[in-house]
Amino acid sequence: MTYLKKGREKPFGWLRQEEADACNKTVSTNKQKVFLDEAEKNLLIKIRQHTEQYSTVIAASRAFSPTKDLAHAFGVGVSVVKACISKQMNNNGSTKRKQRSDAGETLIKSYKKQCKIWSPRHYFIKQQTILNGQEVFTREEIDTKFNSLSSAER
Repeated sequence: MTYLKKGREKPFGWLRQEEADACNKTVSTNKQKVFLDEAEKNLLIKIRQHTEQYSTVIAASRAFSPTKDLAHAFGVGVSVVKACISKQMNNNGSTKRKQRSDAGETLIKSYKKQCKIWSPRHYFIKQQTILNGQEVFTREEIDTKFNSLSSAER
């Protein structure tokens, strides 16, 4: 906590720069990036957890604000720190983004997606549009025509 307090006199983003130097990374000097990568998010969460544990044991003074000092240390706004912490809490302790259930599947590879999009009803509607030109059908008319077809015609 003292380390963060002393960081107030240091330039904006000082901890991120020190970590980048230790890991041989480059951080743009002309404009700090707003988004944190995974390693930076994990470090921010760890520091925040330790400061929270320490502040519950010892009555925190009003002069020390862990969230504001962390934001200054990482070179981001307070809202970014709060969002990172809340996202970590909502994602069961993980800072990674959610994955789609159908990630990596395409229309060509996935039979399930093909059935969703290329249904017999879809082809029937397409055929009716081609055959009848600009004539507009209601949903009920299309449904009655489609339901009247035999299974072989479908």
